Parts: sequence; C-alpha cells; structure tokens
Amino acid sequence: MKRSNLSLLICSLFAAGSLNAATIYQGEDGDSIDLIGSFEVGGYLGKDYNDNGEKWDYDSFYSDDTFMSFGFVVKTGQIFAHIDFDYERTPWTTKNEFQQVLDKAYVGWEFENGDKIELGRTDTAYDHYDQMGDFSVDGAAEVREAGDQDSTAKYRGSINNFKYGISYSTQGWDNYKTDSREGEVINGYLGYFNDSVDVLLGAETVDQRGEIYSVHARGWVGPVRLGGLVSLSDREEEQGYDSKDALTYVASIGYDITDKIETNLVYSIVDVDTENRDMGDDGFRTWVDDSWVAISLNYKYRRNIVLKTEFVTGGEQGSYGYGKVYYWF
Repeated sequence: MKRSNLSLLICSLFAAGSLNAATIYQGEDGDSIDLIGSFEVGGYLGKDYNDNGEKWDYDSFYSDDTFMSFGFVVKTGQIFAHIDFDYERTPWTTKNEFQQVLDKAYVGWEFENGDKIELGRTDTAYDHYDQMGDFSVDGAAEVREAGDQDSTAKYRGSINNFKYGISYSTQGWDNYKTDSREGEVINGYLGYFNDSVDVLLGAETVDQRGEIYSVHARGWVGPVRLGGLVSLSDREEEQGYDSKDALTYVASIGYDITDKIETNLVYSIVDVDTENRDMGDDGFRTWVDDSWVAISLNYKYRRNIVLKTEFVTGGEQGSYGYGKVYYWF
C-alpha cells in the first residue's frame, strides 16, 4: 500500500535525525522516548471501485482514504524499540470502514557503523524500496511483495554507496487483503546510490507460492526527475489471483516547478499471461493486460506538510481524482 511508504519515510527521517519528534523523556545517559506520528486526510473523487475492482457499497462520489499513525520509539544505548498503531480506511473492502491495527512492535540493535537488526512485527526489507522509481501519489501499478509481517528478522546496512537489506518472516499478520502474506517469506534488496542516480534490485520468495523480482532506478538532471521500475511476479497467489509470469512496468517523469511545487507524470503497464478472477457485472478484473496514466501536482507547504493531488485515467479502472493533505511529526 502506498501509505506504508510514508510511514517508512517518517521512521527513516527520524532515525537519521532530520525529523523533530516529540520527546517524552530524555535521560542524562542518552536514553530517550519519542512520540512520532502522521495524519493523511483525503481520498478518491469519482472512483467507483475498490482496490480489488469491486463496487463500493455506498455512493462513490467521494471515497475516504484517511489514515492516522502514531507510535513510540525507545532508545537505550545501541538498543531501540518501536511500537506503532494505525487507524486506517480499508479501500480493499467494499465497505471501506475504519480499522485499528498494531502495525509495528519490534526491538532492534544499531551497530556503530549504522547497520541495524530488527526483530518482531515490522516491514520486510523489500518493502522499504518497493516503490522506488514510482513518482505517483497513489495511481501507479505496484510491486506486490509482502509488506508488514509478523515474526520477522531483518538486517539493513550500507557500504560506501551500496545499501542492502534482507528479512525472513514466518507469517503475515492480518485478516484483510493487504500486502501481508501467509506463510514463510524471504526478501531483500541491493542498491547503488549517489547524487545523480540510484539503482536497486529486489527479490522475494514465498513458501510454496513463487517469487517476485524487480529492478528500480531514479535519477536527477537539474529540475527534471526520471524514474521507473520493472517487476516480474511468478507465483501462484492466494485469494483468487493467478499471477504467473506477470510483468509490471512503471515509467515516471517529474519536474520541480519551484522548490515547493512539483508535477509528475507516471505511466503503468500490467501484462499477465493468465487470469482466473472474474468480477462479473459488478466490477472490473484486476491483474489483466492493462495500462493507464497518473498525473500529479504536489505542494510542499513545509518539510512535514504536503498537499498532493492526482488524476488517473485509462484502463479498466476508468478516470478518477485523488487528493490528500499529509502531516507528520
């Protein structure tokens, strides 16, 4: 889900010291307890179907996608712990009701060189970079790797310009159709990052279901940004999908109009060999041969307050708008 990456961004910024969290406790020996969180207020305009191609059970002129997250980060020397609660709409269901979930609960160790180990309920390694190269707000095709998982062991680190991560999870954690998987999941990434271009490889295997592979890239030439990704999903997936040999392509171009205003154009293509999910007359099929365009305009009011608007058109999903105000601390 797109919102998971904002949450990851918040955690990354906090860990890097570039975000001012609300400090609840600061000990003389450096121990600390901080409150971090985010609010996303907004949703879809004119979208008749949920994320699975099923008709909403209500008037769809406006479909709420509001989301709130808050959590606590505790640090004691090189040991840290993170607990995080989410309040979110469920746009993968037809009712789109609110749900509350314990999103994260893990402990970790940070080495002197900045590498980290995390153990518990957390995001997989691949999930940190699954959208790299995608500049859309919500409208592009996504890599369908596992996201939040229970009983996860994760290692992330870097050497010079290279970043790497790997995680192992014994099981998923929710009863809803999200990016959580059932069964054992192993995934990871290896990327090269510098001032002008980033390139990354990601991969995942799920016990008895198959694999996902992807290549991501993004670069900057003055105010122009270029990005894209290619993903191969070769797996027998649960819940009605047959995504053997499914290819996903995303191409992005962006332009920084000012230091506060940017615009993006993102083109998505999904190419699937087989499809065994039939929505009938009440919806469209997802994961069929399809292509569409997303055009966005974003305004950065402050470094922690952003307004994002997007228009999506093409393919089976038709045309709709999306808008949100993002605030995090």
